[in-house]
Amino acid sequence: MSSKDFEKKREKKKKAKEIEDILIETKGDRRLLPNVPDKTKQRSNIDRRGKGIQGGFKGNINDFIKTREAGIRYKVSYEVEVICKSKDRKTKFFCQAIDISMTGILLQIRKKEDMQSLESADSIQLNFEITPGTMPEGMEMKVKIFADIVRNQLLSEDEVLYGLRFKEELSIYATKKKGRYMLMISSLLLFFITAFIILMRAESIIYFKFNKWLYLYSIITAFFLLSRYLFGVFYRQVPIDTEFTPG
Repeated sequence: MSSKDFEKKREKKKKAKEIEDILIETKGDRRLLPNVPDKTKQRSNIDRRGKGIQGGFKGNINDFIKTREAGIRYKVSYEVEVICKSKDRKTKFFCQAIDISMTGILLQIRKKEDMQSLESADSIQLNFEITPGTMPEGMEMKVKIFADIVRNQLLSEDEVLYGLRFKEELSIYATKKKGRYMLMISSLLLFFITAFIILMRAESIIYFKFNKWLYLYSIITAFFLLSRYLFGVFYRQVPIDTEFTPG
């Protein structure tokens, strides 16, 4: 192989390994000036999706930010597995997701039998994967969540858009899912650390009669270390007082 061929092959490998930057694409507001107040006072700065979940803006700026974030829709192209359950049957089909938010998802369905299954279902389960770059960082995960039909839009005889609202907000779902794994890992680490400390201090109990004061100190130290982990279980976060003003 000549040096030129080697360089060409090397450049091809570099191009194949290049990481593609994906920018989040949000869906624009249908209103021309969404944040400008009108004379009739019908226009609101609070998104209806966030308002339904968070309870709207009640004087706390953090709640207002959450309502805005909950209503942002992100343009996506996911393959979604839809499982429809009713009293007498269970059906499953695949469709395409057009956009997604923290509170819901918009599905594009092209088959009439799938439309009928979706509308007649008592419970709807959605299975899909949030790919990197399509939603805010930290939301990349596989999702299995229940949802309800909120609205539908007929585009043609063979194409209908269905807006579904999640039973649980995606941010809460992600926190619970990650918290579950963190609890398992923390429990395993705590078990191994505790076992390691106990095994180290087993020698102090065996040879306690030869040097009581030295090994007594060693046993007390071990109990002190283990008590830190025990007290840590009872730790609870202190709720933030939004009305607090220093001074």
